[in-house]
Amino acid sequence: MFIEILKDEDPENIKYDKLRYYLNRHIEIDGDKHGLQAIEMVYELCENNQEKLIESLNVAKQSIKMRLLLWDCIHDLIDIK
Repeated sequence: MFIEILKDEDPENIKYDKLRYYLNRHIEIDGDKHGLQAIEMVYELCENNQEKLIESLNVAKQSIKMRLLLWDCIHDLIDIK
């Protein structure tokens, strides 16, 4: 998501080259590991209870919607085209 924002805002990779490097490095190092750990954590916390799993999924979906709104607002604030 962040990389796509940077590509739109700085296609020549001039203004945000250090930030893009940092994000790419973070994805490279942690990308696969954290996703699996997060899934395991949710199952453990929900104790394999179907009701708790559904509730946590709904909260996660709402959280993603809110994060998208946040980034849309940030994009609008920095969009100086």
